[in-house]
Amino acid sequence: MQMFHKANPDVVNSEIHELCTPLVVASLNDSNDCFKYLAEVADVSAKHLMYKVICRASSEESSMERVRILLDCGVNPNSYDAVTLFEGPPILCAAKRGWKNLVGILLSFTAEIPGIEWTIDGVMEHVSSELFQQTDQEQGTKRVCALKDRMLRALKDKNYLAADIICKGK
Repeated sequence: MQMFHKANPDVVNSEIHELCTPLVVASLNDSNDCFKYLAEVADVSAKHLMYKVICRASSEESSMERVRILLDCGVNPNSYDAVTLFEGPPILCAAKRGWKNLVGILLSFTAEIPGIEWTIDGVMEHVSSELFQQTDQEQGTKRVCALKDRMLRALKDKNYLAADIICKGK
């Protein structure tokens, strides 16, 4: 990756169908070395970066390691794409997965959300509430419809890579 980056320095910030950068792709794979390298050289201001790392991780430990890398590189966990991708704050994504340790890490970096007791248990209880569950399900339905439309546009444009990435979007 380092040799490729030296030969093509602008590629680390390129986007695939306005959805995915090489760093986001690296978050889908197991190489923390590659992920760390890209996090250090790429523009880490993508709104959906922290959310993707948390939602796509296979384990809390993996997610925690990558979240620490992102925080060290200056990623703002208060930045997420609520409009295009219908995402919520990364801390709520971690809580929905039941990852208390990660919620604990993000708690001090995330702006307080009104109506939530700003403790690990308070955040965990919030995502377990019936009101949150209902709202989250509605947002999930909207997100699936929006991503389906984007995927169909990508297929129509014969942009199969983008369609595949969108199809796998979480």
